[in-house]
Amino acid sequence: MNSETGTLKMLKNKKLIIRIFLIFLLIITIGTIDKAVLAEPDMTPTPEPTATPEPTETPEPSRPTGNIIIGFGDSITVGYPYITYNPNGARVGGYEPKLEALYSSIRRSVPVLNYGARGEATFDSVNRIDQVLDDNPDATHILIMDGANDINIGVSRNTTIRNLGIMIDKSLARGLTVVIATLTPHPETDVGNFFSPEIIALAQQKGALLADMYGATAAQWNTLSDDGLHPNDAGYQVMADTWFNAIGVTTASSDGGGGGGCFIATAAYGSLHEPHVKLLRQFRDSCLLTNTVGKRLVELYYKHSPLIADKIAHNNRLKTVVRQSLLPLVGWSWLSLHIGLFPTLILTFISMLLMGTGIYALFIKTKSYFFITVNPKS
Repeated sequence: MNSETGTLKMLKNKKLIIRIFLIFLLIITIGTIDKAVLAEPDMTPTPEPTATPEPTETPEPSRPTGNIIIGFGDSITVGYPYITYNPNGARVGGYEPKLEALYSSIRRSVPVLNYGARGEATFDSVNRIDQVLDDNPDATHILIMDGANDINIGVSRNTTIRNLGIMIDKSLARGLTVVIATLTPHPETDVGNFFSPEIIALAQQKGALLADMYGATAAQWNTLSDDGLHPNDAGYQVMADTWFNAIGVTTASSDGGGGGGCFIATAAYGSLHEPHVKLLRQFRDSCLLTNTVGKRLVELYYKHSPLIADKIAHNNRLKTVVRQSLLPLVGWSWLSLHIGLFPTLILTFISMLLMGTGIYALFIKTKSYFFITVNPKS
């Protein structure tokens, strides 16, 4: 019994020793694994410091496409005092953004590029305009207002007008529609009497559109300019309105949907340079824009006619009807240009009076005849 008991104890002791050994081995193994994990280097890549990019030239903004207007002139075109650098074609300025906004108001997108140059006289502009035209082969219109600095440095009026004519010729040769502006008031010269007549005559001679800036600003110049030479914000708005009135929505479509402010006539006749349209434009400039009532009528026309002109431009039958309907107005405009607006109004009144009297007499005669016929005397 003792031997068996001893053997059992030994077996139990061996099992205990084996268990202790296994537990010890397990502890060592776990410890080794933990050390290996703790000692394992972090394999997550360390982000490299971001390299500072080398300075590069700022890319030029993409050129606008479609119908483009160029504003060309001196510091007034630049937009001084709000813009104090030469924009070199940027869409900034005094009147330029306001003119764009006017087109946006009738759902047209028309970029207006500012190519004004501060302190520039017309003999410099004559040379600079070539590069501007080269840089903008897709431009459709150019707005030229130049000559104030010629007054400042004593350039003769004849030289200024001649240089303006050269600028117009160069622009027309590139196929642009040219709008030439009279000068805004100048503190040293009565530009209304000594420059405006020559510029107006030049526009007619060259076939350019006219924007009468002097006529639009002179009466209120003390509120439209803070320094007596450059427009203020309100002045630039008047300039934008005047440019818009001169060029209208010609830039809005390539199918003749308006032009030179004579939207409906241009849409009906199909061209800004059609003789009837040119006569109506001349009537507007010479007879309507020279008085308060006429200006108000023109403003109302500009407000409501662009959408009508678009309808006409896309309907050939409607074009024919409108052309026929415009003939009396064309004749009336021709008469006003040749004998004056007031005499034409008097003749029109007399004609309408005679016509009304004749219609009334015919009505009375017809009524009497009808009465006698229907109710014969018994």
